[in-house]
Amino acid sequence: MRSAYIHLKSLIILLAFILQNCLMVNSQFEPLARFWGVSNKQVPELLNREKNLIIIDSKLRPLLDNSSFGGTYIDVIADKININTVDPSKIDEVKISLNQFQTHLNFIRVNNSLSQLNFNFNQIVKLSQNFSLTDSIISIEPEVNNVVIYLDDKDVKNKEFINSVKFLNPSINPFPRDETIFNRTNLIKKRQIHPIVYGGSKIVAFFRSMPTNCSAGFWMKKNNKDFILTAGHCTSLIPPPATFYLEDVDQIIGSMNDFSFVPNDMGFIEHLDNSIVQLRPIIRNFDSESSKILTYFIVDSSDITSAGIHVCKSGQKTGITCGKVKAINAESRTLLGTKKGVFRASMNSDGGDSGGAIYRYNNGDNPSLFVDAVGILVSGSNTAAGVPIRKAIDSGYDLVTI
Repeated sequence: MRSAYIHLKSLIILLAFILQNCLMVNSQFEPLARFWGVSNKQVPELLNREKNLIIIDSKLRPLLDNSSFGGTYIDVIADKININTVDPSKIDEVKISLNQFQTHLNFIRVNNSLSQLNFNFNQIVKLSQNFSLTDSIISIEPEVNNVVIYLDDKDVKNKEFINSVKFLNPSINPFPRDETIFNRTNLIKKRQIHPIVYGGSKIVAFFRSMPTNCSAGFWMKKNNKDFILTAGHCTSLIPPPATFYLEDVDQIIGSMNDFSFVPNDMGFIEHLDNSIVQLRPIIRNFDSESSKILTYFIVDSSDITSAGIHVCKSGQKTGITCGKVKAINAESRTLLGTKKGVFRASMNSDGGDSGGAIYRYNNGDNPSLFVDAVGILVSGSNTAAGVPIRKAIDSGYDLVTI
């Protein structure tokens, strides 16, 4: 899925960055190392292990009968693929088919088959339409072998919904009550010396002098025009077309004419003038805990195909954080409607991070610097939801890479 657009200036920046920062390579792994609970030096080995497990998982899943098994999820640290198993009599068939990978397979006895989980999920989604749910995520999560619902369980309307689905026995996880979709504030940072939009940069639009703050996702192209991909809901409080700026009003990026709230929460800001603000296929932001400035170069895009694999995000509010994919296909409901086909990940985010770049370390020649675009953040706090980058590509946009 490598983009046809290669940016030579960014390649020069990359070469200079490698020469000047060769002693800081390990710090590039800090967010992921911290999540995995390992040293920075162990991350490359674990990325290789994860890549191998994803390949095995792709061979494994077509062999699993949905009525006998309940899905799979990867455990990178244990070097295993956990296989939720309802009917143990089917285990030997799978082992024979994947004989060379048996040491990586871990069969776990569970109660819910994937067929049952899909039925429960569809029933819960249908029942949710009878209630005015907001800021909720409904997903099938292999790690808990259940349908998981994230919402404010103190809200009266949500309590009524929870009571209506109790017979399906979902797992209920509460959202923080003060969670917001995006951040509105009168505080605007000072003008950047080098006006460049990176993945995770603060972008702002105004309505009646009040700013709505979001985060930049990825540089895209369509019909030889440049765009910034971000969350469509960033323009929800502003009459279209919303004009976006980098940090402040004298650094105009352009207008968002192409956007949607549901089912795909995406917006494309057309870049107007390279002499005012420049675009780069680069993620640059602060590590959420160490506050070190980290820089990554976007070299490709990839799809989320396995639960348990790592993802990281760059947002203007909370910087760079990493976590793991908990659900490949979920539904997220907000005041603007239901977002379908999102993935859910256990990584920290906050209001203002919406639209920020979600990525994975690219397991190539230089995994500490190179990353794959996988999506943009559209909701959540410690339970983030992302729209896959594939949806933007399927809409006719091309990802710009180094």
